Amino acid sequence: YVDGLTYTRLANEARLSRNQDPMYSDVEMKIIEQGLDPDIYPNVDWQHEILKNITTNHRAMINFSGGGSTARYFVSGGYYNEAGMYKHGDLNDYDTNVRYKRFNFRSNVDINLTKTTILEMGVGGWIVNQNKPGSNSDAIWTSMAGLTPLTVPVVYSNGLFPTYGTSNDQMNPYVLLTQTGYKTCWENKMETNVALNQDLDFITKGLKFVGRFGYDTDNSNWINRHRQPDLYKANGRRQETGEIIYEKMFSAYDMTQSSGSSGKRREFLDLLLSWERAFGNHHGGV
Repeated sequence: YVDGLTYTRLANEARLSRNQDPMYSDVEMKIIEQGLDPDIYPNVDWQHEILKNITTNHRAMINFSGGGSTARYFVSGGYYNEAGMYKHGDLNDYDTNVRYKRFNFRSNVDINLTKTTILEMGVGGWIVNQNKPGSNSDAIWTSMAGLTPLTVPVVYSNGLFPTYGTSNDQMNPYVLLTQTGYKTCWENKMETNVALNQDLDFITKGLKFVGRFGYDTDNSNWINRHRQPDLYKANGRRQETGEIIYEKMFSAYDMTQSSGSSGKRREFLDLLLSWERAFGNHHGGV
C-alpha cells in the first residue's frame, strides 16, 4: 500500500511509458499532497484505517489428576480468547469486530470394579462464542485490496458514507466493517464414552473382552443482524457553486434479523473379543 501522492506519480509513469497522457495533473497532485479537497481527492491508507497494528490472544489451562489403586481421574479445562484485528470504531452501540472465545474441558475416570474388570468413563467438549461484522471477511479484504488511496474517502466531510461502485472491490471497507450490522455465533460439542475392559483369564489365558459405547453431539446457532446505510459517490463539483455532485448508489434499510441453527449426533458401539498367548518362543493371537 502506498500513499495517494506516490500512487499518482506511479500512475503517471505507467501511462507515460505507454505514450499516454498523465492521469493526474500537477494541480491535482498538489491538491492531494496538501489535502485541500479530501472529498474529491482523498488520500486514504486503508490498511491503517481498517487494521490494528497488533492484536492479542489469551490462553489458560488447568489440569488435575490423581487416584489410587482402585480409581484414577484426570480433569482438564481450558480457555482461549482471540481479539479481532479490525478497528471497528465507536459509532455503534454494538461490537462489529471479530471476536473468538472458546472453553474446552475433558474428564476421564478409570475404576477397578474387580481385579479383572476396569470401567473407563470420559466426557469432553468445547463451547465457542464468536462475533463478526455484518459483512463477511472476504468482502472486507476484497474491498480493502481493490480500492486505491484516491478512490473514496472514509467518510465525506458532510457525514455521508461513500462508495465507488456496487461490487465488493468497489465498496468502502469502513462501511462494510462498521455500518452493516453484526453476527453472533454459538457452537458446542460434547463427546462421551464408556468402556468396559474384562480380563477372561479364568476361561483361558490371554482372552480379553473390551466393550465401548460413545455418544457425541454437535450444535451451532447463529443470529445475523444486518443493515445498510445510504451510500453515495461524488462525481466532481458544480462549476457555478463548487458544491459536490453526489450520486446515490445504495438506499438505506433498517436493521433486519435472521437466525438459524443446526445440529447432529453420533452413537457408536464397539465390541472386541481378543486372545493372545505365548507358548515358549511362539506367540499366537486372534
